[in-house]
Amino acid sequence: MKNDLTCAVVRDLLPSYIEKLTSEETNEAVERHLGGCEDCRRVLAAMQGGADPAEEQAAETKEIDYLKKVRTGTWKRVAAGVLAAVVLLGVGFWYKIYRYGSYVDPSAVNITSVVVSGDTVAVAGNLKDKSLGVTHADMLRKEGGVMELAYRAAKKGGKDNEFSYVVSGGNGYADVQEIRMGDRIVAYQGVLIDEQVSAVYNARHPYVGDMPANGALAGALGIREAIGPYENELSTAAEPYGWTFYSMKDLSSRELAAIRQELQRDAAVMLACVDNLGWVEFQFANGTSLKLTAEDASAMRNADIKKEADNPIRLQLLMKEWPKPVYFSETTGN
Repeated sequence: MKNDLTCAVVRDLLPSYIEKLTSEETNEAVERHLGGCEDCRRVLAAMQGGADPAEEQAAETKEIDYLKKVRTGTWKRVAAGVLAAVVLLGVGFWYKIYRYGSYVDPSAVNITSVVVSGDTVAVAGNLKDKSLGVTHADMLRKEGGVMELAYRAAKKGGKDNEFSYVVSGGNGYADVQEIRMGDRIVAYQGVLIDEQVSAVYNARHPYVGDMPANGALAGALGIREAIGPYENELSTAAEPYGWTFYSMKDLSSRELAAIRQELQRDAAVMLACVDNLGWVEFQFANGTSLKLTAEDASAMRNADIKKEADNPIRLQLLMKEWPKPVYFSETTGN
């Protein structure tokens, strides 16, 4: 069959062609016509429920381009979101570090002045870390005449390392007797309390047989710093009960003389802070022994040594104003 089929004839044959009912010769003639007639190809594609290959390619190309655009747009949105999150975190970090700050440990604060007058309480001080500045202060009145302090600090960023805060109003603060930062006693009855005095006062306990409590008291006094590594022994078989420190450091006579007054004070403080403690002794490798009894300590203070830690003010006076003369019962090895 020659390739002279018209479009009308081909379109009449297409249903049979699709169903494979036409002869090989007819098939060849139809296919030759389709090869040169775009319109008939579209009709065939429509009858077959498909699309023209060229159109399919164009559609696929458009779809690929669309997906690329979608992916590009999604990537840009994700990148923009990540960037925004990074910026937001950066701003939050900057604000936290340089403006809002965090609450600082009481040990990081120097309190230099406390004034309690009528219904007004004023507290001033500074931070030990000079790179920090106070951003906020809490001065909260608690039950029992106690005021609790807390300070939030940040990298200075315009904030001053020194601070001064005042609270006042009605009778709300008239009964403040004690000012604290956590466990640390800052002031008692308007008197500023030294940080070490507070630690020692908090380490008071009733029984010398309580070795963990003994260790806390010795640590607050700095006994290890004074005499070096030591072992200690309790004498509790009979009263008066005693506490002996054996220094493992070979101190020279000059070194021992330099710390005798300090050790005498520490012994007196231990006698005041442990209710049933009757004497304290320091023994050294050279055979020297320094011993202080509760009776001798009371005689030096002209007061019952057991009353000298009744409150933070009395304990502070004991620690700051211990008599100069040495009153140890001393023995020296040969």
